[in-house]
Amino acid sequence: MKVSISIEQANITQEGPLIEIMVAIPEGTFTLPDGTVKSLSTITEPMDPIPVTALVDTGASDCTIANHIADLLGLVESGESIGTNVMGTTASYKRSPVLIIIPTQPDIFNIVGEVHRLPLTDTNFDFIIGRNLLAFMTLTYYGKENKFVLEIEK
Repeated sequence: MKVSISIEQANITQEGPLIEIMVAIPEGTFTLPDGTVKSLSTITEPMDPIPVTALVDTGASDCTIANHIADLLGLVESGESIGTNVMGTTASYKRSPVLIIIPTQPDIFNIVGEVHRLPLTDTNFDFIIGRNLLAFMTLTYYGKENKFVLEIEK
């Protein structure tokens, strides 16, 4: 079954297409490379998913969550990765697992993925959907209508 979400002209910004998604703490635990088992959250009480604005960025290798949203969720770091940003600078990025909820039609699409944590200050989005998540989707641009459609095979 395919589900989809349309991104209309009003939500296509200079940075790219924006969609409203929700993020939450995945349930359970995860194992670090050294064998240590950790909870997925530093918060003991379950939290409702948090709505955020996400930029669909085909140039980003990985998904990114704003530090303040990660802190609000109480996300636990699962490790670090080395990457090169658009300016050509190599840096170390903290990673965390997060539940990503996309309000597609006719059903909701949920996926747990690892995201980088970055400040994302002075932007009109708190999350970047990168190619590690876009790999599960088809992104189509309809030029005459100036809209994007994300389709996901469930």
